[in-house]
Formats: sequence, structure tokens, C-alpha cells
Amino acid sequence: MSQYLLMDNVGLNDNSGEAIISSSNSSTAILPSLSTSRSLSNGASYCDDTLYAIHDEISNLNLSINKIFGELQQFRSEYEAFHIAYNVHNQQKAITGPHTDDLEMQQRYMSVSSKRNTMLHDLRAIILKYDSMQSTVIIELRNWQRNQALAANGAMFRDNLDDIQRCIELLIEMIGKILDIVNMLQTMPLDTNSGLSELTAHARNAQQLLILSSFIVEKQPPQVMKKKTKFVAAVRWLIGPQLGISANAPSVECIIMSESQAQRHSAQRNMSEVTAPNLSTSGDLENNSTAMDYDNQTRVFSGTFRTLQLWDIKRPERKGSESVTDEKFTLLFHTSAVVNDYRIKVWTLSLPVVVTVHGTQEPQAWATITWDNAFSNIVREPFQVPERVVWSQMALALNTKFESITGRPLTDDNLNFIYEKLFPLKNAGGEHKEYVTWTQFCKEKLPERSFTFWEWFFAIMKLTKEHCQSIWKAGSIVGFISKPKADEILRQSPVGTFLLRFSDSELGGITLALTNEQNSVLMLSPWTPRDLGIRGLADRIHDIPLLLRVYPSNRSRDDAFGEFYTQRPNNTISADGYVSNTIIAFVPAIENAMGTIAPQYEIQSSQQQDIHMAKASLQVLYEPKRT
Repeated sequence: MSQYLLMDNVGLNDNSGEAIISSSNSSTAILPSLSTSRSLSNGASYCDDTLYAIHDEISNLNLSINKIFGELQQFRSEYEAFHIAYNVHNQQKAITGPHTDDLEMQQRYMSVSSKRNTMLHDLRAIILKYDSMQSTVIIELRNWQRNQALAANGAMFRDNLDDIQRCIELLIEMIGKILDIVNMLQTMPLDTNSGLSELTAHARNAQQLLILSSFIVEKQPPQVMKKKTKFVAAVRWLIGPQLGISANAPSVECIIMSESQAQRHSAQRNMSEVTAPNLSTSGDLENNSTAMDYDNQTRVFSGTFRTLQLWDIKRPERKGSESVTDEKFTLLFHTSAVVNDYRIKVWTLSLPVVVTVHGTQEPQAWATITWDNAFSNIVREPFQVPERVVWSQMALALNTKFESITGRPLTDDNLNFIYEKLFPLKNAGGEHKEYVTWTQFCKEKLPERSFTFWEWFFAIMKLTKEHCQSIWKAGSIVGFISKPKADEILRQSPVGTFLLRFSDSELGGITLALTNEQNSVLMLSPWTPRDLGIRGLADRIHDIPLLLRVYPSNRSRDDAFGEFYTQRPNNTISADGYVSNTIIAFVPAIENAMGTIAPQYEIQSSQQQDIHMAKASLQVLYEPKRT
């Protein structure tokens, strides 16, 4: 077909701030920030009613697309008539020479060119608006993924994935219409430099980016996992029924990668390499393939791995002081489908996981995961995290984690005490602008202690959840308070006032401090999880008669703890002649001062005692049994 060289090229607005994003940017696309978004301290951002606004914008843009599509249909008739007349004119001119109707033909050309130019200009404006909307939706999806990581640390999670999918489906439909318009314009050329090839590439890249970005992990695998333990994970493709992919039920596969392998894979971004034989793995996963399924009612297009199992792990060479619990792995999910006569391959990474072989590795493994979930950026190289964070970020992360595990948040006083743990030489009443380093968080031992800050904090969470969660939630445990502060409070309190605090010296220990009849403050040696497994905290408190009122609520002991007491056995003889018996807590320093006769048999806690605390023991109260 003849080309017409008189048409001016209309380019995309260079000042738009929008980038032409190729599919190779799918994992770390550089997207324009929204002026209406607000940053969160955890690195995520959100936009008020963004998705609802996008629905309205899509509707308005669809009207513009339909308008230009109608104009294009009318233009086709005019173009075809001009094209025929132009060819006839050229044929006659080749035979007879210049004609007087050259000017008329030039005017017809200018008219057709002007209309086509106008449509191209309008189409470019539509594409720019589309780019902005797609960027906004992808940012919302990235925020959802970031919030998913924060939720793994216990943060509240607003699951708006269905709303995001609705926007993605509308965008896929819209970019399809845009491609149709571009293709129609390509069948009606007027010059060789119209920019249509660039528009086509741009629209296809935008479509591909949307398709790639919408393949996500909806249900994350456990982030601390052991070999030969079954677990569940699920992926979801937010395209719904669009493009007809769901009708073919593609298969999705899963492999495990080390952090360095994930980095190399993300850096290459070569979708042609996303096939099982070409992917590097760091272990063997069983039941690692499943078919994706589309639910017509919910419009959810997903694949669920119900019995994934890690059989073997290949660990990379470690650097320096790194331990196995510092090593991050990830599950890579990948599938492929045919779209517009070409095969597209998509993949996505799970949140990082740590593989352990022994229960003793659990605390440090959770340190690695907690830090990553709390402080990673939305877009990053797998799985880079900052080496330090400001105290306010750390306080938020610790409070979120503790509340999710125990059911009650930390108070400002609790957080000030924790701050003093990390910064013993700082003033707790200051501005708290210090940075907490990764080493300080979980590698360095606390002063004069054999454990790290995280080991201490993790042990307290575990103790609280397993042995005194109800009491903690009821507000009857102060918990995070220093010995001097506890002593100061109790010296100003009536006899029989007591409080419960977490031990500084014993991992996972809880101790009781009280004011005795001599107005002295006694601090019992810590009760450990092993001790509380033998006799619960509430029952131990009930065993000590001097305990009258609990700080800070000032409620009576039985009012505060009565609902948590266990029923005492009746003093009856059973059918076999045995007399019931129980174990109680006995504090010699208290009982002897009160003139109580100590029971004859004593079972002592095997745990190390704090030398500053009065010795507390467990005793069996019994009556002789028949022989």
C-alpha cells in the first residue's frame, strides 16, 4: 500500500511522568507515586477510596474509547474512498503527467490526515490515562502484598483483593480495546513515521505487565518450616475469566530457591527461562504441581497446593558468622498460558522462609522472619532488608508481634522498659531517635546475660501464650518492669500488694514481687514454663496467703485471679482407698514469718534461683495412704 509522507508525527507527552514499561520490569516495576497516597511507617502506602475512584475513571475512559472507536469506524469509509481515489489519481498522473486536480487531492489528503492525527492524539491521551490507572492499581496490589507480610507479623489486614481483581479485569478489557484500535489504525497508514509501532509495543507491554503482576501468592507457606512436614500454599491469578486463560486450567508448579538464586532469577527477568528444567532449585518439594481452577461464582482463578512437603534442602555456602537460621529461601510458583497467539510465562515468589531442623533454632528463625516482614520495602531485590531501623519502627513491630501472640498490646511503660533493655545507657524519657541494628536485635548478648534481646523477648511471648495468656489479657500482669521500679512501687503500697513481672535473668521466667508485713519487698525466684506446667500461675498465687491485692488494678487477689484457679481435689478417699493430694507453692520466707508450719515433703524447682529473691518451693500436701 502506498505511504503518504505529509503527515506530522504526534508523540507521547514527554512531560507526562509515565514510563513505557516493558515486561522485563514485571518484578520490580518503577511506577509513578500517587500524590494522594499517604506513607505508612512500615513502608507501605494506601490511598483513600482509590479503587472506587478507579472504577469511575475506568467508566469515563471507556466512554472515550467507545467514542474514538465509533469515529474510527466512520473514518475507515472516508480513508478507503480517499485511498482508492489517490491510487487512481497516481495511475492517471503516471500516464498523462500533472493534473489540475492535484490540489484537490492534496486537500483531501490534508483532511484525512487531520482526522487521523486527531484520533492518534486522542488515543495517546487515552493511553496516558490508562497508564496512570494501571500504575495505581498495581501500586494497590503491591501494597496488598506488603500488608500481607505485615499481617504475618500480626498486623491487621484489610483484604481488598477482590476489589483489586475487579479493577484488573476492567483494565485488561480496556487495554484489549486499545490494542484493537491501534491495530485498526495500522491498517490505514498515511506515512511511515506515524508512531503506531511504538504505540503497539507500549500497549502490549502494558498488557503483559498487568498479566504478570496479577499472578500472586494468596496463601503464603509457613515462614518457618521443617523438612518432611506437610503445608499448604495457594496462588491466584487476578485476571479472572479475561483472556480465556481460565478455560484451559493451566498447571502451576512450585520449587524452592535460595536467596541468591532468587536474586539471579529476578535480575535476569527472562520469561523464556521460566521452565522447570532451566530453574535452579535448593531442595526437593513433593506434591509441587497443581491445576488452576476457576470459580464462576466468586470469579477466583487460583491453584492450591494442599500437601506440599519439603523433603530435602540444599544450603548455600555461609559467610562469616551466618547461621542456618539467617538463610532465607523462597518458593517460586510458575505457570504459562497462550494469550493473543503467543505464550506468556508468569511467576511469583513467596515471602521468605527459613528451614530449621531442630526446635532450638525456632527463636532465631523467627528473628529473621520478623525483621524481614516488618522492615522490608515494597519493591526490593530478594530479600534485602535494612541493617538498622529507628526505635519507633522497632517499637511498632514488637508491639504488633506481641499483641498478635498474646492478645493484648504493650503499654507505653512496657515499651519504655524494652527501650531501656536495648539502650541501657539512654534516658527512657528522651525522644527515642536511636537506631536498632540487626546485630543488636538478635546477635549480641544483653549486658551480663547469656542470651540476646530477641531470645529474651521471644521466650516471654512463648511463656505468656502457653501459660498465662488469659491473665495477661485481663491486665493482671505488669510484665515489663524493672526490679528497681517494682521495688519503688511496692514500698509505697499496703502490705500484701503484689505484682507480676517478666524475669530479666531467666529466659521465659515470670516472677512475683510483694510487700510483706515488715514493709519489705520480697521478690520470688522466677517461675519458668516448666514450673508453670507443674502448677499454674493463678494457683501459685492462690497458694500464698499474704498476697492480697494486685498492682496496678488494686483488685483483690481472688477477684483478679479467681476465675483462673483450678478446682482443688476433695479430701475424700477414692474407691481404691487412695487419698487425693495436690501440689502447692510454698515460700518459707513468708510462711515462717507468719508462723505457718511447713509441710513435711518438699519438691523444689530445678531451675536456677535468683540470689536476690526469697526461695520459693513447691510442696505436696497429703494424708497417709493405705498400704
